[in-house]
Amino acid sequence: MALVRAELTATCNSLGCVGAEKYTIDPQCAEAVRDLIKFLRRDGDDHEIRRFLGAANIVETDLLPILLTEKHARGSELFDLIIRLLVNLTTPALLIYNEQPPVDKTQSQYYLELVSYLQKYKRAFTEIPVWNVLVEKLADIIQAEYHEKGEEKVLFTVRLLILVRNILHVPADNDAECRPDNDANLHDQVLWAMHQSQLIDIIMYIVCSDSEQQYYLHALEVSILQ
Repeated sequence: MALVRAELTATCNSLGCVGAEKYTIDPQCAEAVRDLIKFLRRDGDDHEIRRFLGAANIVETDLLPILLTEKHARGSELFDLIIRLLVNLTTPALLIYNEQPPVDKTQSQYYLELVSYLQKYKRAFTEIPVWNVLVEKLADIIQAEYHEKGEEKVLFTVRLLILVRNILHVPADNDAECRPDNDANLHDQVLWAMHQSQLIDIIMYIVCSDSEQQYYLHALEVSILQ
């Protein structure tokens, strides 16, 4: 596993870095993201790779800054790759364990570790600019003419909606969120950011629109989790 960790570290370092004023994307970034997606496909029952990436906190330090940097790149392959990786990393821990929380002590520790990383990811999604970028991409596809919505755009939209579902699905961290009853918890902060970006308006449009039925179930699932 030491060799895999070294490869993962090198791959993460190839994403980019934070400069004095902005995030600088590495020329090998797209290839690095592809490699991380492949690493996750080969992850074992101990979820070592998923836990390593969670501990490295690449969602907050790299992936979201890359989205913000790539926001004006139309048809960006890198943007699509980042969404694919985010969807994978934010997969609910319960789904990873086939909807059965583990009873084995070691696996239970792994499960709780994955939940803690998901809660950290959710905190990163309280930032309104992140949702603004996602809304911009989603709105472009929704507003396009029917003949312009190819299979890739449909798949991209489904992934975006699954990402939203995954973020909203993350359970509360009651120990970390010791807030008064009248104070907004982490879930409320995410919903507020979604509202400010007008994402909730788009979700409601999808639910009510006859022309967007291919996304209906995904949008409905998001609406229920609000």
